[in-house]
Formats: sequence, structure tokens, C-alpha cells
Amino acid sequence: MGKFSNKKLLILGGVKLACDIVKSAKQMGAYVVVADYREDSPAKQIADEGVLIDVTDVDAIVDYCIKAHIDGITTGFVDILLQPCYEACQRLALPCYLTPKMIELSTNKVAFKEACDQFNVPVPQTYLVGSEITEGVLNKINYPVFVKPLDSSGSRGAGVCYNRAELEERFKEAVSYSPSMNAIIEDYIIGLEFLLDYIAVDGEYRLLSMFDRH
Repeated sequence: MGKFSNKKLLILGGVKLACDIVKSAKQMGAYVVVADYREDSPAKQIADEGVLIDVTDVDAIVDYCIKAHIDGITTGFVDILLQPCYEACQRLALPCYLTPKMIELSTNKVAFKEACDQFNVPVPQTYLVGSEITEGVLNKINYPVFVKPLDSSGSRGAGVCYNRAELEERFKEAVSYSPSMNAIIEDYIIGLEFLLDYIAVDGEYRLLSMFDRH
């Protein structure tokens, strides 16, 4: 018997990284249901139950939770699922680790860069945030540049451009992946990537890990 015995947890998105959430929840006694559009998602293979739901559809999530008597909803590792998770929890009066500000900073690249600027964290130069590239912007760009959708996830529609032809083609693709139909163009930084993972709880910050990669 664990802390969450007789509780049913719904996890949105069955990606491989979500397997850790499934394992931890089951160890704590919860009955774990994983939902997404795939029958063979990795996390579904180890969950107590898997269901086929469009996990970007808040109405569908809420309807399922009511019918299945779900006690909690969570997600992780897929940016696009943060907002549906938060909205479903709000509508069902369930607890949620997310806040609107956290979601904005996690999914909106402009908001994230503005937060970095506020605290003097250096970021690549941005040439454009919008739905189309003007001739004036094209004349100012120093290649290579990196193009990505403003508010998408999973690196879809993102890539490096070394000339104008590549930029114009990649920009159209990036816009097509953006819910708001906007993309961002910024300097492409070449070098060693160094990452730090932190966790913040009640104003206390702890370093979890650090690593680098090319």
C-alpha cells in the first residue's frame, strides 16, 4: 500500500521519458492511465491502462476523467501538452504543478528571451518574430541563422539556414508548425553546449545535474 493507493492518475503523453513518471506513480500505489494518440507509446507499455485520446483536446480529457473517475492529471517533457493539462485540472478542480506564467515561459520563445534579458542572461540576437520576412530584415541578416516556430515544441519546423534560399524555405515551414502562425529568426551560435538542470521549490533552488555536448 502506497501513499496514493486507490487513486487514479492520468498522464498525458506516452513518450519514453514519461516512463519514469509511470514507475514512480505506481511505486506510490497509484493506478496509472497513459493517454495519447498512439497505441504503442512507451509509457503505455508499463502503465496499468492506456487510452486513445487527443491530449490537446481539453474537452476530451475532461470527459474521460469524469467517466473514469480520475483523481489527478499530470504531464511532462512535451511542451504542447502543458496548457491542456493545466486547463483540464482547472476545470476539474484538480491540483496542478503548472501556472500560466510557467507555461508561457516554457512555450513562448519571446517571453523566455524577455525573462533572460530581465536578469542579464545573454541570448542570441533576434532578427524577426512574425509571420513573414521583409526585404529589410533579409538585408540585415548575418548567416548562419536558426529558425524555429514561435510556440511549437519537439524541434518541429526548426533548423539552421546558411543562405537566403534556405531561410525563406525554412521560415515557411516553421510558420506552418506554429499555432499562432509566427516564427523567430535568430543568430545560430556554434560551440560547446553546456546545460544546468535546476529545481525550484518554495523559493529554494537545487542543482540537479550538469552536462555538455557538441
